[in-house]
Amino acid sequence: MSTTGERFERAVAIMERLRAPGGCPWDREQTFDSIKPYTLEETYEVLEAIDNHDWAELTGELGDLLLQVLFYSEIAKEQGSFSIDDVLDRLSTKLVDRHPHVFGDVKADTSAEVLRNWEALKAEERKKKSGATGGNVPHDRVTESAPKAHRPPHLSRGTQNISVFSDKVLRRVFEIPEYLPIPMES
Repeated sequence: MSTTGERFERAVAIMERLRAPGGCPWDREQTFDSIKPYTLEETYEVLEAIDNHDWAELTGELGDLLLQVLFYSEIAKEQGSFSIDDVLDRLSTKLVDRHPHVFGDVKADTSAEVLRNWEALKAEERKKKSGATGGNVPHDRVTESAPKAHRPPHLSRGTQNISVFSDKVLRRVFEIPEYLPIPMES
């Protein structure tokens, strides 16, 4: 049986082949912008499988979501922007940096302590990013204004209330295609 790394490398190689000369014409034509709607669709399908506790379906949907990561990474590699190796390196660094209670000397014995440490780390990251971008950190605004059911739990407890926005505004802000449902709290 293959190792996880071998399976991952196989998926990366398949994506490379699909985008290479002689590969799939549709895959070769895709761009970052053209596959964005599929990323959103796959994300919703992951959430739906979780909501339904359909673990067999979730396996496939997570694979579809991972495909999006591989797709973006292959396009970026072709453009000379970054590669899947860069994505994995950044992920590993982030996991270690955000868990100083596991990989460092910070003490956190409870989930509450972990969250306090995490929020302090995120605040420091935001401060660094806002300095580099002149105060504009768009992903935070998007996360905080996302439908409450799909916000991280620590943001769902806040005073944000997405239900005041119309379906049309939500679709425009989040570029949600008409064929996808918008989960709303009642």
